[in-house]
Amino acid sequence: MNWYPTDGGNPVAPDILVLPADVLPSGAKSYRQRDVAGPLPRSCSRCPPSETATARSAKLRRFQRLGVPAYIVEVEGELAVRRLDPHDREPVPWEGGPCPNWPT
Repeated sequence: MNWYPTDGGNPVAPDILVLPADVLPSGAKSYRQRDVAGPLPRSCSRCPPSETATARSAKLRRFQRLGVPAYIVEVEGELAVRRLDPHDREPVPWEGGPCPNWPT
């Protein structure tokens, strides 16, 4: 599913897109955030081990600029959650729940 963020830039094609329930109309093929006045996704992407560090960093930085608070990143073959808030220089490990800044 493509995500069309409100910034007017190119669509984003995350591997994983987590949204609150009832945000998308039934049968939606993409999340056009501006059209539905919807919230930011809660989590965005899975980075396979084959993805270069440069590509992974560019992807995470774009999500960071868009204001998405958490990412699902595959590190050396294991799934690990890393958070990259706007003030962070590098993704930081996150364990536990609920995810920071998410409604419970």
